[in-house]
Amino acid sequence: MDHFNFGVLYTIHHHSFSMTMDHVTQAGEDSVLVARLASRYFRPGGVVKGVVRLVSHQQKPDAHSEISHVVAQVHGHVTVDNNLLTLPVVQLERKPSEDDTMGEALPDVRNFSGDTGTCIFRSAPSVLLSDINIAPTQSELGAAAAKSHGAIDLVSAAEAAREETAERCTREFAIALPKNVCPTFRGSSARVFYVVSITAQCATTGSKPVSVHLPFEVYGSEYFFEAGTVASASHFASSQDKDDGSAASEVKNATTAHNKQHVVGGTTRVGRSLSLAPAPVGVRTGSEIAFELRPSLMHGRVETEQMQRAQTSIFTIGKDSSHLVRFLLTKQFYQPGEVLLGVFDFTRASIPCYEVSATLCLEETLSSMALDPDRVVQSKVFGKFHERTLDTLQTNVRFSIPHDALPTIKTDLVRFQWLLRFEFSAGAPPQKESNDAPTQQRQTFQWQVPIVVQPAVATERNQLANVPHKLYSGSTRVATLSGAELTY
Repeated sequence: MDHFNFGVLYTIHHHSFSMTMDHVTQAGEDSVLVARLASRYFRPGGVVKGVVRLVSHQQKPDAHSEISHVVAQVHGHVTVDNNLLTLPVVQLERKPSEDDTMGEALPDVRNFSGDTGTCIFRSAPSVLLSDINIAPTQSELGAAAAKSHGAIDLVSAAEAAREETAERCTREFAIALPKNVCPTFRGSSARVFYVVSITAQCATTGSKPVSVHLPFEVYGSEYFFEAGTVASASHFASSQDKDDGSAASEVKNATTAHNKQHVVGGTTRVGRSLSLAPAPVGVRTGSEIAFELRPSLMHGRVETEQMQRAQTSIFTIGKDSSHLVRFLLTKQFYQPGEVLLGVFDFTRASIPCYEVSATLCLEETLSSMALDPDRVVQSKVFGKFHERTLDTLQTNVRFSIPHDALPTIKTDLVRFQWLLRFEFSAGAPPQKESNDAPTQQRQTFQWQVPIVVQPAVATERNQLANVPHKLYSGSTRVATLSGAELTY
C-alpha cells in the first residue's frame, strides 16, 4: 500500500460546496471525487457528518464511468517525539480482518501517521455508493431536456443533465465517534489528529483506488491511554503529588483523588490543581478549592462568591501576618476568544506593593507515561502586563485568549495547562527587634494560578440535520478518479 501524503491534511479549503462544483465542471474531462465535512470540529460521542459527490464529464455511460464502491472511514492517530515519549500501546476495537469484505481497496490507515505514530481509533468502513455509473442516463437526459423546455443549446442541456446526475451521485454520511476518545492537540512532544478517508474504486480492470483525506478536530479535556481509567487516573494523580512526600499505593491514591473531587463539589475547577500540589487554604464563604502558592513562605486563601451570575475566585496573598493584595478572577472557566479579567485590590495591604508583573502562558508538560514525567517541554506566552502600583488602591489586568487557543487538556501522555504567573515587588515588614530608624526594604513574591480554558462550543448533532451542503464549514478535498489531486 502506498504511503499517504500527510502534507495535504492541513490545507483547508474555504470555498462553498457549490463553488467547488463549479470549478470541477471546468476541470476537463476527468471524473472527480468531491468530499466536504459539515464542521471543522466534533465532540466525543458525536457524529462526524459530511457529503460526498461524484462528477463525470462523459456524455454517455461506459466502463470508465462505472464506480465499484465509495467507502468512508474515520481514524485517529497519535505521533510522539521519540526522545521524550514512547508510543502508547493501543488495542483497536476493530481488527483488520474485519475489513476483508472490501478487499485491498481500502487504505491501511494504521500506518497513516508513519514510524513515530500509531493508530488510536478506527471506525468500521461505511459504504456510501456501490455499483453506480456516474455518467448521465437516458432518463436524466430526458428530464434535463424537459426542464429546459426544448432548448437546443447543447451546452445548457449537458449542464442540466449533469445536475440531474449529481443528485443521484451525492451521498451524505454520518459516522459516530466513541464517548471516550482522545481530544485533538498539537504540541512539541506529541500530537493527536483525526481524519475521514473517502476511497473510491473504479470498476475497470487494473484501476487503483483513489482516496481523499479530510482532517477534523475532536474537542475534549481528558483522556487516558493506559488500560483502565481508574488505574490511569491513580497513576496520573500520584505523579502530581510526589512533592508531598506521600508513598501511598495506587489504590489509595485513586480513593484520595475520588474523595477530593467530592469535597470541592465535583466541578472541573479541581482539575486546576492536578498539575500543582494542593496547599492548605482558609475559607470564609463558598466551596474550598485547592491551589498552589510560590514561594512556600506566602500564605493564601481562596474563596468563591456569586457576583452577577458569574463565580468569582478571590485569592488573598501575603507573607506571614502581612497582607499584600487580594486578586479577583471574574470567571471560573474561559473559552477561546474570551477576555480574561483580573482585579488587584490593595485597599487592605499592610505592606506596600511597588510593582506587579503578570504573564498568561500555556505550558506543555510530560505526564506519567513519559521518560521524564513532569518535565515542561514548552511554554508559550500569550500576554504580558506590568504596572507600578505604589499608592494604588485598585487596578486590573486583561488578557485575550486567542480564538484558536488549545483548551486545557490532561492525558497520561502529555498535558496542556494555562497559567497566570505573577511577580510582586513589595516592601518587607518592619523588624520589631531593631531600634534604628526603619529602612524600607524590598522583597519579591512569585505566584501562579492555573486557568481552565474549556473547548469552544461545538455544533450539536441535530443542528446539522437540515443544513444545506453549501453551508458546510469543514474541510474540502477534490481528487480526480484517475489519481491526480485537484486544489481549489
